[in-house]
Amino acid sequence: MHPSTTHPLSRLLLLVAITLGWSASRANAQEPWSLTDDARRAFLHYYSPVILKRADEDGNPNLLGHDWITNFNFDRDGNFSDNDKRWRRDKRDFIAGTDHADWRIQPTLYTALIEFTQGGEKSLILLYHVYHALQGGIGKDVHDWERIEVRIDGARPGGPGSGEVLNYFVLTAHSLHAGRALGHHDLHFLDARKTSGAVRGKHLLVWQAEWNGTGLLISSPPNKSELRFVEDNVGEFVDAKALVDVSGTGNEFAFHYVFVDRDAEDATAYWHARELTRETARDLASGRDEHDVIQTDATIRITYELQDLGDVFPTHSIDAYWPARNKSWSGTKVMVDMTDGIRSDLTGTPISLEPGLHEFYGTARGGKRRGYPRKHWFWGTYLWNCRGSWTEFALVKRDGVWNQHDYFAHDGVRGARSGDTRERAGKERGRWLPPGWHLPENGGFDGRWVSLFED
Repeated sequence: MHPSTTHPLSRLLLLVAITLGWSASRANAQEPWSLTDDARRAFLHYYSPVILKRADEDGNPNLLGHDWITNFNFDRDGNFSDNDKRWRRDKRDFIAGTDHADWRIQPTLYTALIEFTQGGEKSLILLYHVYHALQGGIGKDVHDWERIEVRIDGARPGGPGSGEVLNYFVLTAHSLHAGRALGHHDLHFLDARKTSGAVRGKHLLVWQAEWNGTGLLISSPPNKSELRFVEDNVGEFVDAKALVDVSGTGNEFAFHYVFVDRDAEDATAYWHARELTRETARDLASGRDEHDVIQTDATIRITYELQDLGDVFPTHSIDAYWPARNKSWSGTKVMVDMTDGIRSDLTGTPISLEPGLHEFYGTARGGKRRGYPRKHWFWGTYLWNCRGSWTEFALVKRDGVWNQHDYFAHDGVRGARSGDTRERAGKERGRWLPPGWHLPENGGFDGRWVSLFED
């Protein structure tokens, strides 16, 4: 049809389509932008979790403080392989003030912020890894650490609280990756709404089991430091008994410690949390049995600090302690093609790796626990709301070598269907971030390899 004979409505629709297309083109043509490091730290503090921890210390002097969160190098010897032994054997002297004046038992969550731009929208994934020196119960092992993941969409340059949208939270409990989208009844926060404006941030309430445990049976009560969602509002227990409904159980469980981010100052003030030092250690050790029920105002409140996953990963390198053998990690090796160098001072001796192909140990020396190179969630290859991963399937497609910035970003929707790992692989809802996603010119940032926080 000749343009002069086009129906007026058709011409109007064509004009609208052209206008919308032009507007979309202009939006897509906007220069990519990146958060500042200060804004990244602000996001991590704003959404840092509050951890309500049950203790199993039984009034036994040898178990005092066993349920403290701590850090990899609490004994300052640069060797992680004996953390469990030193925690069980020597912590009593630290608490009594008779030895180990050099120790720094600072509760620590190891974090990373992943920033990527998709469809013109800025999304963030925040990782928090809660560390303990040992896992108790049958088959005691060195190290126990559990992870909290948060996805945020629509982040703004102004930092947290400026219009971003929470997408989901994931908690790991013995390789079960329990996901909850915003609005789920399991998600409760310490925030302005629940504190009459006293707390500015949005801190997920997380319950954590005691260090000890009897097994990993599905029917077993929560144990071995696993994480669960708190199904109560803070107002339901803050002036009552320290009991909360715990996700996946249908039961209430006690807690005896409250751990809160020291740099989320309003949250710290709300709980009147204190720093764990040699001088305060005796006062901040619970000594409670797991079945003790106390009032919330009798719980012990302790601050934790945020440190970087990027400080720990280099310690897994087969050359980390060169020319000596790696003191902390051994076993299975993981190949990573590093396009960017990484550095760590965590062990007291600088570890610096240049770009290139590197081998990393994937198992804790002195135990069977998997190190960061073999953690499913580190690469995003976990099964949403299911137990297990599809890491090995992803590695087959990569000829057994990770690219440093490989990452599968889940979108917060459950995988397509149940089935074995191979069937589920590739059916998880989300996408591999494209090559170059992490570059500033593409509006990205891969905080898994970067130190944002002062050591």
